[in-house]
Amino acid sequence: MSLLDLVLLFCVAYINIANCISNNATFRYTHFKETAVKENTCRNCRIIGASIIVSTERECLKVCIDEKTCRKVKLCNGRTCTMYEDGEDCPERQMPNQCKCFAKKRDCTDEGCSCPIGYYGNNCENVIEDCSHGSQLGFQDLFPGPTKLAYIKPIMSTEPFEVLCDFRNNGLTIFLNRNHKCIKMSFNRTMNEYGKGFGDTDFEYWLGFEKLKQILVNHNSFKLHFNLWPKPYGNQRCTRQYEGFQLGNASEKYAFHVTNSQTTMFDCGESILGNMSINGQPFSTYDNDSTDEGCATVMGCGWWFITHGTSGCTAANLNGGHGNITWLYNLAGVYIKFLNVGVIRN
Repeated sequence: MSLLDLVLLFCVAYINIANCISNNATFRYTHFKETAVKENTCRNCRIIGASIIVSTERECLKVCIDEKTCRKVKLCNGRTCTMYEDGEDCPERQMPNQCKCFAKKRDCTDEGCSCPIGYYGNNCENVIEDCSHGSQLGFQDLFPGPTKLAYIKPIMSTEPFEVLCDFRNNGLTIFLNRNHKCIKMSFNRTMNEYGKGFGDTDFEYWLGFEKLKQILVNHNSFKLHFNLWPKPYGNQRCTRQYEGFQLGNASEKYAFHVTNSQTTMFDCGESILGNMSINGQPFSTYDNDSTDEGCATVMGCGWWFITHGTSGCTAANLNGGHGNITWLYNLAGVYIKFLNVGVIRN
């Protein structure tokens, strides 16, 4: 049986590859798929408990089967077994070549199925359209806490894909995530790369305009939400929110549109509209720059820079390198440790 698509059939009373020895036992079907192990120094997925020592690969899978909240498991050096509660691939800081990752795709008994986060239904046959949809279905109670790696399938998408979701407060679908603890990744990419997306949802990533536009047609109106964690604030974040978020099409270079801003309890300040407004501005990259000042090259990343004028490229640059992420008003000169940007259905 291939490890790339490993299926375990077993009963609760007694483990057996193919059958159960007790006629009264509850049958269980668990489907694991071998996925990737990716080197990085940070992670967005959540570890369950401490790693344990096992004797065999099957024993490690059994540990994940017995833990209801386990949705993937990592086995390193054939003996160190680590469980995670979400996500497709496994992060590893030191020895990715000596580890294997297995995602639990389905775990079914005669009482029903436990699904990867984002899937739902008696047989995991449905997928949420976005994270707001998951919030409407009560996912914030099923998967409590902060962000979770989840699958979504917008109406216009042919296949599900993974994003970071915050199911609290009406559900935030995150399309940009930055983390200063991650191995540095360049956001100085081509327009095509920004269209397709890059990075890993388990670390830092830009979802991509193509997928983001698929999300935006799910519903008639979305808010754009910014979460920033400035270093002087400790673990406290500041936020900013904008109504009526829309994007232009590819021929319009995904021009940025919002209708108005909303202040929040822990407000970051106004760096999107105001004196250096990017409303209506096209997205620029080093290979497709619409600005007079060559802003994408100067700033070293893609963003909705100000097209004309000499007052500067932008008051907010969230795709810059670590140490060069800026939110001019009211965080000028402040180091931003973490940030995410996403959309919420109105």
